[in-house]
Formats: sequence, structure tokens, C-alpha cells
Amino acid sequence: MSSEAPKKRGRKPGSANKSNGPVGSRTSSVRRNVTLDDYPAIQVEGGLFTVEHVRKVAKAEADKQSSADYELPAGIDLKEEIGRSFRIATALW
Repeated sequence: MSSEAPKKRGRKPGSANKSNGPVGSRTSSVRRNVTLDDYPAIQVEGGLFTVEHVRKVAKAEADKQSSADYELPAGIDLKEEIGRSFRIATALW
């Protein structure tokens, strides 16, 4: 039997940790932050929503943004229905 202490595994003292996230993270080391010029309060980070998709939503040009898409009765505006539903949910909360 050897009287040597077992070697510790891990990074060497003084070496830089090259990981940009938690261990096992599969995120890219390149972080992309994009602010929309027309909407300075909105900042797109990552790749879940593209800047182009956010622009389409803001201009009401994306899919599923009309009253007909949600089978609302004639004369009911989608934005008004969203507001009404939000107020109901807030009251129930």
C-alpha cells in the first residue's frame, strides 16, 4: 500500500472556469441581446422568440391574432375580450 494521498480531481488551482453556465448546461456561450427600436422596453434574449416574430406580433401580423381565430361573436374585439378575461382572472385570484 502506498502512503501517498489520493489525487483530487477537478480543475487546477488558478485555472479559469470556461463554463458560462451551470454544470451540464447546454446553452450557447454566445449571448444575444437585441432591443427592438420601436419598443425600447422589449429586449429579446436567446432564441425562444425571434425579433422578427416579436415585430409581427406587435403589428398584429402573426397567426392567431384575430377575433375569427378565437371564434368570438361578431362585434366583440379581441383586445377587449383579453382585457375582460384578465379582469375576471384578477378578481378570482
